[in-house]
Amino acid sequence: NLGALQRSKSDYTNATLSYNEALKIGKILAQTNPETYLPVVATTLNNLGNLQTSKNDYTNAVLSYNEALKIRRALAKTNPKIYLPFEAKTLNSIGVLQSDNRDYANAELFFYRALKIWKTLAQTNPSTYLQDVAIILNNLGVLQRNRNDYTNAELSFNEALKTYRTLAQTNPEKFLPDVVVTLINLGVLFQENIIEKQQSLKH
Repeated sequence: NLGALQRSKSDYTNATLSYNEALKIGKILAQTNPETYLPVVATTLNNLGNLQTSKNDYTNAVLSYNEALKIRRALAKTNPKIYLPFEAKTLNSIGVLQSDNRDYANAELFFYRALKIWKTLAQTNPSTYLQDVAIILNNLGVLQRNRNDYTNAELSFNEALKTYRTLAQTNPEKFLPDVVVTLINLGVLFQENIIEKQQSLKH
């Protein structure tokens, strides 16, 4: 769509105008035909949140993501097969945003909520959703490492590593690089943990 094109060209001003116009029209249409247009409204809000994040407009990005999440959560209650993945994606987006703002406690909550959904979906469709499980676990590991929560970070990275190794068995070209990145994350974690222990001994 036009907003996405303008965003890809870093024309954030016009992209914002396009998304806001699409959002206004979508909300009007959703009043008489919510089944068709509420998903469109939620997608537009999510895209607007992505744009606002790119502009470092975190305050409005949170508002956009939360409004999208509210709609997607309601849609998922009536049609979980279609809309649960979208709910999980918005939860992850909010988690990433809060993590970037160093609001680690809330970011962790949103990552865990997304993880719960991805794990549920992966039980019946692992080929589609296991990689999302691994991505969230890796996000959690990075966040927990940033909080100096080395115990939980190690658990998250190890579970992500196990998941990526499983995926790499059937698609090594795609997932072996993720195995390598996760191993590096574990290495950095162990190194930081050792350094912190050495510094604490000095004091």
